[in-house]
Amino acid sequence: MDEIVRRQVARSIGRTPGREEAVIRERHTIYRASPATKIETMRPVTEIVEQMIAQLSPNNVRPEPPIRVS
Repeated sequence: MDEIVRRQVARSIGRTPGREEAVIRERHTIYRASPATKIETMRPVTEIVEQMIAQLSPNNVRPEPPIRVS
């Protein structure tokens, strides 16, 4: 979490570090629950690439959720 706050504050979008952390903490559970693929970047590049390749493998395809029409 500290690294996310550090990166966001460095972007200078006008929030204080305290407010930025509060916003990140509010949204964190929403982001974690998202079915989108998550890539952790605080590791060696070779590990990140291996993870990405494994997730692109045809054996690792997740079915798309059904589309709801209102």
